[in-house]
Amino acid sequence: MPCHPDTLRDSLRRVGESAWLDAQAAGVKALYQQQLVRGRVYAVDGSGLGDDFRLVALVCVSATRPIIVAWRLLSGQASEKGQEAAVTRSRTRASARGGRTAGY
Repeated sequence: MPCHPDTLRDSLRRVGESAWLDAQAAGVKALYQQQLVRGRVYAVDGSGLGDDFRLVALVCVSATRPIIVAWRLLSGQASEKGQEAAVTRSRTRASARGGRTAGY
C-alpha cells in the first residue's frame, strides 16, 4: 500500500456515499466508452480497511491484465461474503449494461 492504512481510512471517512456512487458511475462509464474493458470473465475481491470498512472490487480477469471495473466501499460489521455477493450482483448488472449506469 503506498500510504499508511490510517491515512487511507481517515481520507475515506470524509467522502460521502453519494460522492462514491457518482465516482463509480463515471469511472465505469469511461472504461466502457474508451473500450478498455473487453473481456467477459469477472472476479470479485474484498479487502478490509480496519474494523469499519471493506472495499469490494469487480475485476475483469479475461483481459491481457486484470482491470478493476467497479468498486464499492462498504461499512459495518455484516458478513463479508454476504456484502460481497450483493455488490457482485449490482456491479455485474452495471457491467453487463456496458457501463450504462441506469439503476446504478
